[in-house]
Amino acid sequence: MADQRFNQQYNSFWIDLHKCITSEAVAIVNARIEECHQYGIEKLEIIYGTPDRYEGSIQAAISEIVQINHLVNGADEIHAGIIITIKDNPNPSLQDEGMFFRGFEAAYENRHRTMEHTNIYYPLRKSFTTFEISKNLNCPIEYVRNVANNLSDDYAESKTVYNQHNYRDETTWYIYKAGYEFIQNKWKQDKDMVCEELKILKASDVETDYVLKSFKTPLSSNQKVKSRVSAALKRCQGKIHKKEG
Repeated sequence: MADQRFNQQYNSFWIDLHKCITSEAVAIVNARIEECHQYGIEKLEIIYGTPDRYEGSIQAAISEIVQINHLVNGADEIHAGIIITIKDNPNPSLQDEGMFFRGFEAAYENRHRTMEHTNIYYPLRKSFTTFEISKNLNCPIEYVRNVANNLSDDYAESKTVYNQHNYRDETTWYIYKAGYEFIQNKWKQDKDMVCEELKILKASDVETDYVLKSFKTPLSSNQKVKSRVSAALKRCQGKIHKKEG
């Protein structure tokens, strides 16, 4: 199965080309060499399986790349692959959350599976799940999803990725640091406005807690807060009275 990862501790990049055809392997290896040099990454380890030493094989194609790519400083064959040493870059780009590597295709992967390697890869970008943010901010998970749904890809992304454990494609939110901060600020702003209105309406602590837990969509700039909060409070009081009755 095609895969990849960056190890910042050892300043090396690892990529598995299983399921790729030769043309795909050539394209992504040349791209990774260029990207590794850009970020000052010293080693690129490539796995392609038992080497097929014939013209047109992935092993033969990578051997040719090693010979002609001006960014390569040498290479050592290993079992089922090769480790390429990248030439030193005196002015590398920062290895930070903005660091990224382009996605790649693997023609022999199951076409019904959506694999992580096809997406742009941000190895140092911290991401949070909607559940984590909901728990940390003590707000409804639906609220988090609804805010995230209107953010740009630099803030949050909804990705469909194949889960190797249950053998299914699963859609998951990846909310990045900037997105987390935006949702946190938006929730604080909305929560403060809702609590202020509930205070005017003389809501109890139990009622306030209920209304906040039922707040699944963020307030819009032109929304009448009073009417929305009042309606939520009435629903809450109706449920409480029904339960007590």
